[in-house]
Amino acid sequence: DTPLDVSSNLVTDGLRLISNGERTLTIPPESERRVDWIASVEAAGSVRIKMTASAGLYSDGVEKSFTAYPHGVE
Repeated sequence: DTPLDVSSNLVTDGLRLISNGERTLTIPPESERRVDWIASVEAAGSVRIKMTASAGLYSDGVEKSFTAYPHGVE
């Protein structure tokens, strides 16, 4: 087994990314890594995030939608 050089990308609607949406990391065999992004909500309403990761022949991704509520309205 060899380490994988993984390219990850986060695309959003309704959020403003504060950190870079593209990250590259090396993952050793038989392990996992976590990638965090910092973002802020632009306005109350629908928010969509799409995260993808790829390494050579391998790739995966997820897309989720959420509702952002005004502060104090939960």
